[in-house]
Amino acid sequence: FQKDIDKKVIPASTIKLFLLDELIKFKDGLNFNKYIKIQQEDLIKGSGNNLKVGEEYKVIDIMKNLMISSSNTSAKVLRKYFESETGVDFIQHINNINKDKGLLKTNIVNEHGLANRAQSTTLKDFSIFLDGKIKHNDFKVFCNIESYEFLSKSGHKVSIKNTYTFYDHTHISAVKTGSLVPDIFNIILFFNFKGFCGYIADFHNEKIDHR
Repeated sequence: FQKDIDKKVIPASTIKLFLLDELIKFKDGLNFNKYIKIQQEDLIKGSGNNLKVGEEYKVIDIMKNLMISSSNTSAKVLRKYFESETGVDFIQHINNINKDKGLLKTNIVNEHGLANRAQSTTLKDFSIFLDGKIKHNDFKVFCNIESYEFLSKSGHKVSIKNTYTFYDHTHISAVKTGSLVPDIFNIILFFNFKGFCGYIADFHNEKIDHR
């Protein structure tokens, strides 16, 4: 069932899925156990402001923080890490990849999904990306963690809980939400039900309980 699939929509935090995907693709060349120090300029307003300036956290923990608490600060830190290790500009890189895949109406301008007039996609475009993730278990496992705790190098404890927890893990294999108050409450659900695998992508709900 498809509706309004060519209409421009605002991806909000679902944009973080692109960053997660690229980090996983490059995992053989990246050190997920490396500690990264949080700088004052890394702090981004919005969701997931739980990392402390001056503390050092493992990349793998920051990745989980990115998805579980939809952390904007984690998105910025991970983009910087990706660019420093690969030598490529993340935004240019992901836009080039998307165009090659056929996401012709998608334009990414930041890594966290905060509002920007130039950033948009369509459900038709996004479905091209999501089609390739239906059986990508390494990808989906990051989007199916209900809660998690981790420590910085010096022992600063961070406890996080998924921003969307009202689902049955038996049938739902991954979840990612995106919110821009007052009227954007996107959701993507991957499911596995009686042998059928797929996803539901619903963007621009008017209230969080509609989502």
